[in-house]
Amino acid sequence: MLRLTFSPNELNLVLEPGQVLDGHISVACGGGSFEGAAIASGIGMVCREARFDDRTGMIPWRFQAGGFMEGDTADGWFRIISDHGEYQIPYHVLIGTGSSGMEEKILSLDAFAALAEEDWDKALALFYSRRFSEIPMSDHEAALYACLSAEKDSSYNMEQFLTAACGKIPVTLRPSVDRIETELTGRGAGGRSQRIRFTLSRWGYGRTRMEVRAFPEFLELKKTLLTEEDFAEDQTEVVCTIVESCLHAGRNLGRIQVRCGRSLQEIPVCVVRGRRDPSAAMTRRALQHARLRLMRILEAYGAGTMTAAQLEAAARPCIDKLEIYDRKRPDARLWRIWLSQETGRIREAEKGLEDLRTALSGRPGPPDPDRIFVQYRGEDDLRYSARLFLMARQNQTDKVMVPRIVRILRDRY
Repeated sequence: MLRLTFSPNELNLVLEPGQVLDGHISVACGGGSFEGAAIASGIGMVCREARFDDRTGMIPWRFQAGGFMEGDTADGWFRIISDHGEYQIPYHVLIGTGSSGMEEKILSLDAFAALAEEDWDKALALFYSRRFSEIPMSDHEAALYACLSAEKDSSYNMEQFLTAACGKIPVTLRPSVDRIETELTGRGAGGRSQRIRFTLSRWGYGRTRMEVRAFPEFLELKKTLLTEEDFAEDQTEVVCTIVESCLHAGRNLGRIQVRCGRSLQEIPVCVVRGRRDPSAAMTRRALQHARLRLMRILEAYGAGTMTAAQLEAAARPCIDKLEIYDRKRPDARLWRIWLSQETGRIREAEKGLEDLRTALSGRPGPPDPDRIFVQYRGEDDLRYSARLFLMARQNQTDKVMVPRIVRILRDRY
């Protein structure tokens, strides 16, 4: 018949008056299944769960030192009845003084777990001291400690030991939301219009250090590193700004990651960017219509199906729309100069070229002969080429200047 094994097989505790200590006794059966019930004798000691089996693998207990005085003792045992026999595990509790050293009080792993909950730094110092190996441990717990204590001053390793050997609940985080969805319709000041806020709740005790990251660039976090100082009553608020200038129209998908130790939680984010401004959409449509109309007029005029008078009557309203809706770019001026040249108004075209050069360079007066082919700031390649071509036509030097323009553009681009 298989026998149950218990770790520890005896409890030795030192507590202060009024202290409450939780712990557990690990139960194993050589890989076999088992079930049973436990009850604690004496005053102050109780079993938090009366029944146990191979799935839980432990008997949780609690000792309450309320009503005890300094120097009191409490002795008793756990009576265990299982399908693999009956057992008794003794315990001894000493209600000590607060003046003795903390290391002298740690007589068991359960007392060490209580110290870690009360003062993590002191427990960490004890974990990496020689006195820790004097605490009674099973062979498995001793091997686990030897492995985890090889890396010095690691809070994560001590938490792993507490979780595996002492039944500590790992520090876990629970966000207040599983998914974030929001919609933007208006444009905020400075390109930043809205903030995402949600709460992170912390469960368990221990050293808390977590990294918060957001992807992609339209999400900006106010704080990316959270420690225990950030958690008031085990809760903290995460603030993330939506950078509207990085959004495109429609659904923008992102995510916020929270990493604590080796655990990772991810919160999907969906930001729907609506139409920024109805008037802006109307302007874009009007500009697109005017440009397409000008291209069709140019094709018809080049094919000889339109006279110069018909050309001016059809093109001038489109050029006026370009000038009204797109004042930042010189497209309307370039089209007007071309129209003046095609309809024989040479002086008007020459004045238009001079006004355009003055507007681009910011320098009135006749141009410097050495700077005729200068590309001005804010003038892209397409408009630069169009302006030089119109200058060549105006000076009736197409055969001389156009090849030169082509050479300049080829060398530059």
